[in-house]
Amino acid sequence: GDGWSECDGDCDDDDAALHPDRAEQCNGIDDDCDGVVDDGCVVCSVNVPQDHALIGDAIGAAVSGDVICVEPGTYFENLDYDGKDVHVLGIDGQDSTIIDGSGLSSVVYFHSQESTGAILEGFSLLHGYAAEGGGIHLRDASPTLRQLTIAENEAWAGGGVFTADALLSMTGVTITSNTAVEGGGLWATDSELELVSTAVLANVATDGPAGIRVVGGAVAMLDASISDNTTSLESGGASFEDVSSVTLDSVTVTGNSGIAPAVYVLDTAIAMTGCLLSSNQGGGLWVGQFDFDAHYSVSVQGTTISDNS
Repeated sequence: GDGWSECDGDCDDDDAALHPDRAEQCNGIDDDCDGVVDDGCVVCSVNVPQDHALIGDAIGAAVSGDVICVEPGTYFENLDYDGKDVHVLGIDGQDSTIIDGSGLSSVVYFHSQESTGAILEGFSLLHGYAAEGGGIHLRDASPTLRQLTIAENEAWAGGGVFTADALLSMTGVTITSNTAVEGGGLWATDSELELVSTAVLANVATDGPAGIRVVGGAVAMLDASISDNTTSLESGGASFEDVSSVTLDSVTVTGNSGIAPAVYVLDTAIAMTGCLLSSNQGGGLWVGQFDFDAHYSVSVQGTTISDNS
């Protein structure tokens, strides 16, 4: 067989290139085994390693609008989108397509006003090391991140992801097992974040919030989780300070460990709907303000806060 079974949704046990994690290409074949040919398919402009051995070389040769399709494997690289709105796609999915930063710098950079057309999809990003954003460093850009695992990276701020003065859309992203001084999973400053079906899991901070730290900007999270993150100081889960608005819809916050509540909210308007805050060390939810001349709305509906200590 090809490593996939019919129970996993496989449609051709003799062809390893056809399985549910495969990106659907415009080739007249049901690549992702969903029973529909070429639905939502992509046309590959450049192929790695067939056209270029390295992903970075493919980005260098590409122009905005290109789709760079990357075959499964481990690529020891540190990528810079360099202002290009290209779609870099691991066609076999994040479990089998790895970009390893080798501890040299951030694994991926977006810092040249890339737009939402700059897409990174279907990779695991491992072993980055930087002052800001071991996995992804994002500044003055608005990329789209989909179906990624960002793991085992290290930074001073934002072990997994660092973003500043940016607009970030993430869907189906797992940020796990990263380490930083502050913001073990994600650090954001003056940025607008849209996090959908995103998991921030088992990250560590040595001197600040462990899962997520956000200062300024705005945040919307839907069907997400912040769990099992650890710090010896501040919140183990998520810290929001001076944020114009935080919207948490169906977000699970469990098993985080710190000395401050798992959701820490300061000088920030927050709306929580259908959330679960449970089994966190340091408490569940704290909302407060230092700026007593301002008014911050707080709405908590259909939310369970229990068994925190």
